[in-house]
Amino acid sequence: MGAWASIESPTRMDPEVPRPEMRRMARAARPAPRTRGSRCLLAYEAPAPTHRPLSLRVTVSILVILLCIAAGLAAIIGIAIQAFRHGGRLAWRWLLLPIGVLLSFAFIPASIGFAEGVWKTGHLELWMTIGVGSVGVLFQVLGWRAALRPRLSKGQCPACEYAIEGLSRCPECGRPCSPAAR
Repeated sequence: MGAWASIESPTRMDPEVPRPEMRRMARAARPAPRTRGSRCLLAYEAPAPTHRPLSLRVTVSILVILLCIAAGLAAIIGIAIQAFRHGGRLAWRWLLLPIGVLLSFAFIPASIGFAEGVWKTGHLELWMTIGVGSVGVLFQVLGWRAALRPRLSKGQCPACEYAIEGLSRCPECGRPCSPAAR
């Protein structure tokens, strides 16, 4: 070995090791200050753990996940409102809320993939999942519109809401009306 190289001490100059690497090695090998009751002559410090605050992308991902969970709970409430206000009339509309929630869950992988840097803004997969999630939001809006629609009064056609008091057939849409709707 040459005069500049040494295996025992990383602080001496070694021609094969770059200078910044030597500085880092020297900092890591500094002895810790001796404390009372210490039995070791030299105790080496462990590198301090680095705690990074959450990035904005990760925070947004967490918020997206919480919003999807909240939308799922709201869909359950919307189904109950639909059943209470409208009963069996246009029962297919209650399906808009849970289908919308399931589709809007596509925002979760999109936000996580974007936060972790897997998907950039130009990736087709990111925009496909955002599109599916947007269709889910549209379904939820339509489902809530159906749930919050005003109840029909007794003398209205169930299809077009035209006044049909005392008639057997709706003059507006031609649908036969049951005696309960009159």
